[in-house]
Amino acid sequence: MNTHFTISTFSTTMRRLIVIVPLLLSNSLMLNAIDVSPEEYQIIQSYEELKEKDSKKAEDFLCQSISTLRTPSLLYQAALLELDKNRISKAAELLNEVIALDNTFPRAHLNRGRINLILGNDIAGVNDLLEGIKIDGADVHTLKILGTSYLELDQWIAGEQVLRWALLT
Repeated sequence: MNTHFTISTFSTTMRRLIVIVPLLLSNSLMLNAIDVSPEEYQIIQSYEELKEKDSKKAEDFLCQSISTLRTPSLLYQAALLELDKNRISKAAELLNEVIALDNTFPRAHLNRGRINLILGNDIAGVNDLLEGIKIDGADVHTLKILGTSYLELDQWIAGEQVLRWALLT
């Protein structure tokens, strides 16, 4: 059996799975999960309402809003928009800015970690996932991605431990 071929195939398959699984946290959950000012809350709610009617107007509204109010929650919302549009490098830039403004924003770390993994930056991706887990705990999906990433980095024991943790979650 050609082990290298099997691991390579496994690695390629996992990258595809990371792309397929949702990177996004729904906005209603996001608003409940983080502290936002009343102004930020209103902007995000208005954006969501506009998005249902006219996505272009919603995008323009959000861009205009973050041009005057650059807060972690609004920048995170803009990063989600960029991910929706498949503009991954722009989403990564926005997530970097979110983390620079608020290093305790767990979803920014988790999503940036997933982006890094998609782009093949495995070590940076693992570090971001670990930081997000440290801040806010872990869900089974994130643990599966982290465990698989350890396996891709040939860190078999760490990969096995994280995947076992995922099974217990």
